[in-house]
Amino acid sequence: MQEICVKKLVPCEYCELEVPLDILSEHSAACGSRTEQCSKCNKHVMLKDLEKHPRYCSRKEPEAVPCEHCGLQTDWNELMEHAAICGTRTERCFLCTELVMVKDRDTHFVTCGKGLNFNESISCDYCGGSFNNSSIGKHIELCRSRAEKCNECNNYIERKDMEFHLMMCKQKRLSRLEFPCQYCGELYSSVFLRDHSDKCGTRTQKCEKCDKYIALKNMETHSNVCEEKRQFRPEFPCRYCGESYLSDFLEDHVDKCGTRTRKCEKCDKYIALKNMETHSNVCRESMSKTHGDCPICHQSIPWMEMNIHCAYCTQVNSEIQEYEHQNKINELALRKGNTKVKRHLLVSLDLVSPASSESSSIKVTVKL
Repeated sequence: MQEICVKKLVPCEYCELEVPLDILSEHSAACGSRTEQCSKCNKHVMLKDLEKHPRYCSRKEPEAVPCEHCGLQTDWNELMEHAAICGTRTERCFLCTELVMVKDRDTHFVTCGKGLNFNESISCDYCGGSFNNSSIGKHIELCRSRAEKCNECNNYIERKDMEFHLMMCKQKRLSRLEFPCQYCGELYSSVFLRDHSDKCGTRTQKCEKCDKYIALKNMETHSNVCEEKRQFRPEFPCRYCGESYLSDFLEDHVDKCGTRTRKCEKCDKYIALKNMETHSNVCRESMSKTHGDCPICHQSIPWMEMNIHCAYCTQVNSEIQEYEHQNKINELALRKGNTKVKRHLLVSLDLVSPASSESSSIKVTVKL
């Protein structure tokens, strides 16, 4: 028998490095435990498992495989979990009427028929035919294995599993439908709708009645309670803006509303509304020392400018009165046809525009 040299160099199956034969297994174990990132699922996989990883890769397109118990077409990566649940379902044995788990029914039939009257007639649950105990077992096995077309998925399912298959098929179809969120209106599948609604319902919104921020999931209940409170509790107007509020919220509103500013008509300064009354009294007293009211136009004028202003205001006022007088004469002449007034209108009049200090000569002529 030919001996193999332990120092012979052999390539590693993972890194192709040539190493002595006597340390190859140790090297391969260490080298195979190194990881490499999968380009599809981004998981780090050991080199020794990299070859078989594509069969379990989560990014692999799922294959539909029928369940051995109900025949429902299920994604292969969900099949094991589905079959474990599906197999624990119970069905009533047609021979002994005991409840038997689906995964154990084949074994149960072997020991089930002992002690029964084989001449007794029993009806088949699938086709409705009557058979004696000696032949019902074979018939039901054959009858239940006959496939019928499912109206939901168009797959052919054995009769024995059709009822459960229809229930699962309907659930699967409903899981693909999208339903609107009751709070935001966005569409989500039934799988994600509950989680989304739980989070979305915690968002807050301002109540239009009491200005409190309430969670959306509690808004309907709060609105009803809030409306009842408003019916039995009076509202009071804000002294600054006139809006009405309940006594619980009026004080907070007034504090905020009073900080708004408004221009003082006396000194043109912007004063907070809550300080306006005090300011007006102080402003009036301080202005009475430096300002006075014009007797003609009633404007507040500094005392140092009062003489000039009043002279100008008197002139403008007289021109306005003369202008208004002439307009009345013109109106009477045109309406009543007064000949004396008409002759009066033949005179040239010098009229001064009230918007300008310069006079303009306007000749008014009426043809008789």
